[in-house]
Amino acid sequence: MASISIVKIKIRRGTDSERRRIVLDNGELGYVTDPGGRRLFIGDGVRMGGYPTGVSFFYNADFTLPQTYQYALVGDILYDNSSTKLYTVTNIDDSASPAIYTFKFIGATADGTSVQYNLAGSLTVNLSGVNGNSLPTSNPGAGTKKLWNDGGYVKVA
Repeated sequence: MASISIVKIKIRRGTDSERRRIVLDNGELGYVTDPGGRRLFIGDGVRMGGYPTGVSFFYNADFTLPQTYQYALVGDILYDNSSTKLYTVTNIDDSASPAIYTFKFIGATADGTSVQYNLAGSLTVNLSGVNGNSLPTSNPGAGTKKLWNDGGYVKVA
């Protein structure tokens, strides 16, 4: 019968501040122990602090209170309570104190002329902004259920 061995793997651990000041060896794991930022990182032997092994979701963020997303990293997703919308972190300027975060809205956007948001937060069609000139003039194909301009007449394919 095969013998089974149990191996204990130790992972470098410390605060997020400590992690940012070290270079993890290639393949070395590091664990952040801060209560709001518990997260696993992997090193490449070059980058300070390593790379996060996954994306975190900050469901209780408030853009007026940076401490609610202070552990967010590029690629993480935040739910902003005040706007009730989802955002992703696209850049962090750590040279400032506190750090300056850049966010990008995740979701549909309206051009304001033909499609717009109503007060309930739903997308609606602005009928005064849609006419035959804003539609393609060639038939997109039978059964596609797309609108097109057939010589000034709006038709559904």
